[in-house]
Amino acid sequence: MKKVLFLLIATTVLLSCDKNDEVAPLPIINGVTISDDFNPQISSLPAGDSLKFSIDVKNAISCQWFVNQKLAGEGSTFVFAPTTRGDYKIKVIALSENKQEKEFEVGTIKVVDPVPMVSGMTCNGEAIEGNMITAEVGKAAKLELQCTNADAVSCIWNVDGQIIEGIESLEYTFTAEWSGTHNINIQLKNQDGAMIEKAYILTAVGPYKNMPLLILESDPGMSYGGVDVITDGGVKKGQFHFVNKTHIPASINDAAIFENSIYFLSTVEDFICEADVQTLKLKRKIKNTSPNKATPRRLIIANSTKAYVTLYNPYDSKQGGILPIDLAQGKTEKIIDMSGIFDGEMLVLDGKVIFGAGNKLQYINPATNKVTLIKEFDEKSSIKGIELGKDNQLYILASIGNKSRMTGMNPSSFTVESTVDMDVEISNTAALCSSTSQNKLYFVSTGSNWGATSKIYCYDADLKTAAIFENPQKAMYGYMTISADGTTLYFPWNEYYTSYGFIAYSLNGGNSQKYDCEGNATCKAIHK
Repeated sequence: MKKVLFLLIATTVLLSCDKNDEVAPLPIINGVTISDDFNPQISSLPAGDSLKFSIDVKNAISCQWFVNQKLAGEGSTFVFAPTTRGDYKIKVIALSENKQEKEFEVGTIKVVDPVPMVSGMTCNGEAIEGNMITAEVGKAAKLELQCTNADAVSCIWNVDGQIIEGIESLEYTFTAEWSGTHNINIQLKNQDGAMIEKAYILTAVGPYKNMPLLILESDPGMSYGGVDVITDGGVKKGQFHFVNKTHIPASINDAAIFENSIYFLSTVEDFICEADVQTLKLKRKIKNTSPNKATPRRLIIANSTKAYVTLYNPYDSKQGGILPIDLAQGKTEKIIDMSGIFDGEMLVLDGKVIFGAGNKLQYINPATNKVTLIKEFDEKSSIKGIELGKDNQLYILASIGNKSRMTGMNPSSFTVESTVDMDVEISNTAALCSSTSQNKLYFVSTGSNWGATSKIYCYDADLKTAAIFENPQKAMYGYMTISADGTTLYFPWNEYYTSYGFIAYSLNGGNSQKYDCEGNATCKAIHK
């Protein structure tokens, strides 16, 4: 009996031990699925987006999700929603009933900056609708993009096919030199290289901001004349040309800019040709119906409805005069007889067209074409230039024999305020022009003998003195002018009617640059 009891007790103990020490099965992880079939080996997740992870597991009572070794969530599913770029290591640990663990490495998720999204554009602080921007010619247009993740975005601005160097921010200030349309493309790129492009069209409106133009006049035997534009990169070939059916040289004697049009003055049937100043596309032609067949010399636009052309006949002074042009109706009007006009300059001032004819300074009222005498100078005087100085004084340059005189006048009352006699001969057009940056005027002195070269003089309006600025050793042919920013003086020249070109003189100490015209073409700088 004693022996059997022992065996029973032993058996009972053994059975009890087997029951208490029973081991729960380990978790079995069959896999983890990621929403949207995301593959971390080949894909990246934009910051701000999210992924949902779901675990397929057996024998587990809980699951813990870790992001870069930190507990980030629990349960059979986990939503990962990062807000900043970087690499994030994801793993999940499944726990059995008795806390046994099974770890599963999901992988490393590369989180990148989101693709930039443009929400809008402003121009000078005002919101732009769509992709059309309107700005004024010559006035700064501050363009600013609004986009997501702006601090981490760089920009490449492209204007009319040219990348703007040194600008990578969302802001760019553009000043249109030309009227018309400008294509603005912006490429936005984040730190991870994701890019988006936005395209805008900026329309520059308002008066054309003046630039010098190179007017090419055809040679005898040619059937057209044309115009090229001087730009920072050299000479930009224009598209405009006159077609002359009569095979008479279609010479361009002058041109003038008003608002968004450029008007060409020709000696042939197509008297006035109006073209778009940006594209040089021909708009219309105004024929000369006047019986006066004197040579047209200068053109000036008084306002949107009236222009004037000076006429000169070296063989018959009675044919000299000023021809009014009705721009609204597109026709010529009755000539204003005026002997001695030749190349006398014209200037629009306070609605009046001021001009010089011989020794008389006069003005025309465009509304009536009535001529009024302002002042009659010394009878030996011949007015060669009229210009408004930077000091807002009206300057009259006249030749007196082999000398000359500069007269400063109040532009409102026309009272004389200064008179300076100069030992400078001016036999032809002086091409008087004023600097926009300094109180100085420039003019040309050309001798009376055939083939004489021209000298450029600078008149200091403060010191009331004149001195030689440059001696090109060439004859001026055309009309000298100064760029709108006051930095460059353009001097058109020719040598014995066989070669032609321009010299661009720097007015701020820089180097001069020479432009040669192709072929035997007359060149004339205009800057109105």
